[in-house]
Amino acid sequence: FEYDIACCVYTHGVSVPPRLRELAETNRVAILSTPLDSADFIRKIHPLLDEWFAPSQSLHGVLMEVFGVGALIIGKTSIGKSECALELIERGPRLVADDLVEIRRLAGRILVGRGPERIPPHHMEIRGLGIINVSMLFGVGAIRDKKQVQMVIQLEPWDPGKEYERTGLEEQEYDLLGIRMPLIVIPISPVRNVPVVIETAAMNYRLKKLGFHAAREFDGRLKEIMRNPEPPYGPENP
Repeated sequence: FEYDIACCVYTHGVSVPPRLRELAETNRVAILSTPLDSADFIRKIHPLLDEWFAPSQSLHGVLMEVFGVGALIIGKTSIGKSECALELIERGPRLVADDLVEIRRLAGRILVGRGPERIPPHHMEIRGLGIINVSMLFGVGAIRDKKQVQMVIQLEPWDPGKEYERTGLEEQEYDLLGIRMPLIVIPISPVRNVPVVIETAAMNYRLKKLGFHAAREFDGRLKEIMRNPEPPYGPENP
């Protein structure tokens, strides 16, 4: 107990000697006991310690699982993140956290998001309606406790003077805990079905992970046509 330790764990169900209890109380060190053997205990405690002490960040947004892809939806207050997430839930994707998302960086490069531990999970605030419990309304199949963050969706009001990405060749990135994540900026307008756009973005992300990049494929074919144009149609070349 001369060392600054957090606790002392006895494995194999070994009883703690009275003298050690006295020393622990004097030095204000917790004594724990487990029936597990040392190897099993170490194997089980390591992932928990990695998660507890991992670098973390809390941010305002909504975390959804869309077709197996962890999509973090961000944007200014009142942009419609929760309403967009609510419509996604009705279509099948699952809610992980709304309003406040806690993200931890595990194993160096894996970002895992969840709701705050001290706040009841899987609730949403819908302006004009109030607080709703997603698991009670839509069932446990509509929620997840945590999910790896794989892409970031940024919602913003449509700006007629801004040039938005139209081909997908210039990919944007978002820095999250030192990890560069794919960023999709979606301008909001009354005629756009944003949930469908988000679902499409998630499916397109999965295709890219499988090695198929639609924008680059399309661009390559166009360049090939420009390099080798077909002769014009006419009487000699019907």
